[in-house]
Amino acid sequence: MCMYPKCKSTPTRVFVTDLCPGGTYCSTSNPAFDLSGAAISDMAERGKEAALRNIGLDDVVYKRLPCKYPNQNMA
Repeated sequence: MCMYPKCKSTPTRVFVTDLCPGGTYCSTSNPAFDLSGAAISDMAERGKEAALRNIGLDDVVYKRLPCKYPNQNMA
């Protein structure tokens, strides 16, 4: 869930991997999630998707959920 007025109030489920595309932020010791444009757009209020995608680095509130695909090899 993001903390901006451009965000909708309902949560968005995303799959997080440990794959980082590189770049300055990913090569530091700071933990980071690289969310897809689709995930960010799903968190936005209707019509504010582009504005939310253009924010850049930001803090997010998250929690781990049970796997939606039990007995699957998620690789």
